[in-house]
Amino acid sequence: MASEIRVDKINSLSGVGTVTLSPTGVDIAGITTAATLRATTGIVTSLTAGSLTSLGAVSGTTGTFSGAVSGTTGTFSAAVSGTTGTFTGDVDIADKIVHTGDTNTAIRFPSADTITAETGGSERVRIDSSGRLLIGSTAKAGDSALQVYTSDQLHPAIRVHSPNSNGFTLFGDAYQTDETQINFGISYSSASLVISQGCKVSTSSDDAYVSSQDSYSTKPNVFRVDTDGSFSFLNTNTSATTTTDSAVSLTERMRLTSSGDLGLGTANPSDNIHISESGATNNYIRFSNSNVSNGWSVGAQSGGRFQIVQNGVADRFFIESDGNVTVNSGNLIIGTSGKGIDFSAGADSASTSNLLDEYEEGEYTPALSSGQTLNSSYDRLRYTKIGRQVSITGQLVFGAYNSGSFSSTFTIGLPFNNGDGGDRSEYLYHAGIGYFNPTGSSSPSSGYQAIGFYAAANSSHVSVFAINPNTDTTIGNWVGSGSDVWVNLTYFTD
Repeated sequence: MASEIRVDKINSLSGVGTVTLSPTGVDIAGITTAATLRATTGIVTSLTAGSLTSLGAVSGTTGTFSGAVSGTTGTFSAAVSGTTGTFTGDVDIADKIVHTGDTNTAIRFPSADTITAETGGSERVRIDSSGRLLIGSTAKAGDSALQVYTSDQLHPAIRVHSPNSNGFTLFGDAYQTDETQINFGISYSSASLVISQGCKVSTSSDDAYVSSQDSYSTKPNVFRVDTDGSFSFLNTNTSATTTTDSAVSLTERMRLTSSGDLGLGTANPSDNIHISESGATNNYIRFSNSNVSNGWSVGAQSGGRFQIVQNGVADRFFIESDGNVTVNSGNLIIGTSGKGIDFSAGADSASTSNLLDEYEEGEYTPALSSGQTLNSSYDRLRYTKIGRQVSITGQLVFGAYNSGSFSSTFTIGLPFNNGDGGDRSEYLYHAGIGYFNPTGSSSPSSGYQAIGFYAAANSSHVSVFAINPNTDTTIGNWVGSGSDVWVNLTYFTD
């Protein structure tokens, strides 16, 4: 049967409100209690209890729901309260979401592309428009994705916790889901700081390490700041791919102890710098410039010898285990005047000097008294100077004799001046004996004659005098062409 019922108004069952039907919809005035209201669109000025299901937009000034409120969109100009709410679209909030009963705790949207969290009325966390997470401050320092600020300068801004107080990794890179390449950790038991590559601290043993990646072959290494005050470096020279979290074996290469001693190849240096290599016959320190092959090595052999080696192959200098010193090639040069070899350890108590500070040897052409010339083939004497002592030896052959300009005193020049006479050993008189084969006009006879030498204090020459046939200090006229003198004398300088 087709029929219709037209009703203008329906009184609320509670008798307080009315429901008025109109050609455009339903108007509900006053307090009306209903289990369910359903509409395609609706404007709700006030709704209490029950549930409201809307196929379109719902708007109102206030709303209180003890059950579920669902809808595609909803707009309220005043407070809306309820036990639960489900929205299939967006929920628009102008500024903040506030915790009921705790109004100084909120999630806010203070500006475009920015989210903050507040407690106690103060901002604690911010995600800014660049995606940076700022904790403790709104001030931005560079473009770091995570920035943590603390006003407490005595305590860490970030703390990391673990079920164990030590034996865990603090930080690492996100190389793979379960792999890291670089790690910062706290070693098990000793709580030493470990910075590592290719490995990380063990969770059950001190000074032990496990692989932190197995994607490629590597040589793991570790820097360790130990709680005993030392700093050490460990690594392996074997490249391998080790399963993540499996043990790796490392060797300590260097340690700086708490007392400041440096050990290379030893964990217990016995001196300021101690270099050791297990099983090696030689341990060296090498010095070179950019041309590595042109360098010098200093080190020790297993037999106790200390040596200096050039270019890794040429042994230049040794100190044997018994203390003997060998200059293997080259000369020992004393570069400062007045310095030399000191023999004071075995000196007699009466000695005045035990320093051998000079050695020199060579040849020289002596100056002669006037009127004398030398044959160019026999015009040099050989000398040796050891400390203050000078020895001269050799043969001189004379050339032409100038009778008009000769000096009656016959002199031969010295390579170094004689001493000043302050020490009696500096006097030279009969200090050497030579022979003279005179050919001059006044020669006493043919054949070699014995001669002596005399030098005054600070003199640059010696005077030659005859011993046979009589003592004669003026024998300059004995010299003639072809005359020769054999010199052999020793004197002292200052």
